[in-house]
Amino acid sequence: MNAFDSISPIDYRYYGSNKAIFTKLKDYLSEAAGIKYRLHVERTLVEALADKRLCSRAVAKEVEIACEQITAEEVYAKRKRPSMTSER
Repeated sequence: MNAFDSISPIDYRYYGSNKAIFTKLKDYLSEAAGIKYRLHVERTLVEALADKRLCSRAVAKEVEIACEQITAEEVYAKRKRPSMTSER
């Protein structure tokens, strides 16, 4: 099982043994689903900025493409890297 498919740490206790229920819920309630929805919000925000001419349509298209390609694993890997602005 992929860690980003989990809905909560107690998945197996309540429904993990029922693959049909787990499969139906993970697309809406898992960590990966949460990241997917946040990416959708980011993309929508940039599209609104482009509508108001605060950024170009080309930028909005780049963000759209990036949001379609980013995975939960990549988001968490990026969070683990030290910040370029952090003090050494």
